[in-house]
Amino acid sequence: MATQLVFFPSPGVGHLVSMVELAKRLLHHNPTAFSITMLTIESPFGAATAAAYMAKVSASAPPALQFLPLPPPLNFSVSPETRGETLISLFIGAHKQSVAEALKSLSPVRAFIIDLFCTTFLETAAEAGVPAYIFFTSGASLLSLMLYLPTLHDQITSEFRDLKEPVAIPGMTPLPPLDMPMPVMDKTNDAYTWFLYHSRRLREVEGILVNTFEEFEPQPLKAIRDGQCLPDHPTPPVYAVGPLLNLDEQQPPASEPHECLKWLGTQPDGSVLFLCFGSWGAFEPAQAKEIALGIEQSGHRFLWSLRGRPKEKFSGPTDTDLDVLLPEGFIDRTRERGMVWPTWVPQVAVLAHPAVGGFVSHCGWNSILESVWHGVPIVAFPLYAEQRLNAWELVKDVGVGVGVGVGVGVGVGVDVGVGVGSGLVKAEELEKAVQRLMEAEEGQRLTRRVKELREVARKVVEEGGPSYSALATVAGKWVQEK
Repeated sequence: MATQLVFFPSPGVGHLVSMVELAKRLLHHNPTAFSITMLTIESPFGAATAAAYMAKVSASAPPALQFLPLPPPLNFSVSPETRGETLISLFIGAHKQSVAEALKSLSPVRAFIIDLFCTTFLETAAEAGVPAYIFFTSGASLLSLMLYLPTLHDQITSEFRDLKEPVAIPGMTPLPPLDMPMPVMDKTNDAYTWFLYHSRRLREVEGILVNTFEEFEPQPLKAIRDGQCLPDHPTPPVYAVGPLLNLDEQQPPASEPHECLKWLGTQPDGSVLFLCFGSWGAFEPAQAKEIALGIEQSGHRFLWSLRGRPKEKFSGPTDTDLDVLLPEGFIDRTRERGMVWPTWVPQVAVLAHPAVGGFVSHCGWNSILESVWHGVPIVAFPLYAEQRLNAWELVKDVGVGVGVGVGVGVGVGVDVGVGVGSGLVKAEELEKAVQRLMEAEEGQRLTRRVKELREVARKVVEEGGPSYSALATVAGKWVQEK
């Protein structure tokens, strides 16, 4: 009889995708060993993207992967001022009774694998007698910070944003205070309280699976395993099992390729700068115009996925009115070398295209891994959540990108409830970053480095590779616990 595992992802699409890929990889490596039930909940952000993804993946999932939708909590509401970390934590926690009933109905369950925002269910798992594991959908650098945050909280009584010196985080180059993750920038807000809560509870789990790989983040992983991040408590076992990516878009139907891919097919190899800012990335007109001027002044070919501002808080970006967001005459002036696409683009397929030579990214973790997987260097343009920390790591520690605003706390952000940036990235700064990446010797060095990591990323998930072996180790533990 197959071993029953239960997964519970956060409903954000960035979290859903990698947890589904974890389940699929487990089943690919162990075709008959496991039966996986993924508990799903509606997104409190009203994210159509996440719903569409779940509908698609549910229809194509292997038989051993089942999806169990939980009923929405009754009478759940929050104030309009609620930050995203608070909303998602409260909303997920409101499903506690449904989760307990699911674990009971699926018994015996050998492991409960939860998202980092689901630590309120550790008691639920304990009451059901089920070992709980975290699947950490971001990188080891953020994991290092979260494990270490309770120590920082006790040591630093002021606001992090008021510090004059960089913050020392085990396994990282000291981080400028304004490049700390958005949720920790205001200790008076409930978002900080929840972020600290989840950080404290990470130490209680049986193990932590991280969507990264050893050669990509060796220093944060070493710091965590050496106990530097939890000086007062044993560190749970940490398994680097990434990169876990949804690469289904990489081969779009040949009969009807996306218009962006058709356009890329007419461009020289390595010549196009791709700009895309994730499922929540959108800009006010002032910032969009600066970006437009920056790429125009750079003189480079470009493909830009430009999304409009959300119509209301906690809703996703909208399709764009280019006349509102772009400088007058921009489309006509750049028509021969650029394309602005005002809605969704198949990011994985674009990054896989040989015409793409650079990626202006918000530095969400999935986008970072996709860029590395395809060997495309990055202009780091962080917006919200932990993206400034990710950008700092890419530029300073990994060496696969250049940054705009990285190290000085500049970034535009977007108010989706997970953090609001400040300031304005000017056209001149973006222009210089693009030229450094696409023209200078520095860009050639970064391209060589990211292409080296591309080869490593593909090997680590093959049989015998460290990520393959790490997943095999934890999978073997779950089977043995029968």
